[in-house]
Amino acid sequence: MPSWIELRLATQGLLRLARFNPDFPRFFDRSASGALRSFWLMALVYPFHLLQLWSSGLTERVEDALQFYLAMSVGFVIRWLVPPMLIAWLAPMMGRDAEMPGCITIYNWANLLSVAVSLPILMLSLIGVSNETLGIPDSIVLLIALVWEAFLLTHVLRIPLWQAAVATAADYFITNWILLSIFLVLGGIR
Repeated sequence: MPSWIELRLATQGLLRLARFNPDFPRFFDRSASGALRSFWLMALVYPFHLLQLWSSGLTERVEDALQFYLAMSVGFVIRWLVPPMLIAWLAPMMGRDAEMPGCITIYNWANLLSVAVSLPILMLSLIGVSNETLGIPDSIVLLIALVWEAFLLTHVLRIPLWQAAVATAADYFITNWILLSIFLVLGGIR
């Protein structure tokens, strides 16, 4: 589990990433043990995931809410693990073995940044603002998160922006279209 000091430093790094400051990687523990500790962040993001599911209205379209939440919880874990596994597989192929643990670390921490900017939209949804009204702000937040990811990959893996953009698009497609669709079906969405 990350220490208080690591959390404080990573928060500074995330704020720099949010401002597109290229020195953001120096605030993260980019060692293999830092990468492993970053997976503990899943526990911090999981309640946000459950609130998103609850506010989405998807449970109205399922017969068994327990099956839905169980499938989506398993899906959350798998969707959290697949991008780092892809980084661990692709980085050595690109000659970026040394950067791979740091990339996984910062990628996992960046999930907290995405949660922070998505939280106001979720709160508005919870107090009753319609999903149609929140569609544009939600799309803007998604776009910003994707740009942050491409910026992160460009600077941490030291790859050209076009490669980072392709990797970001592939990550989004795999996690939010393929894997999410699979677990929505497993959850009983009609």
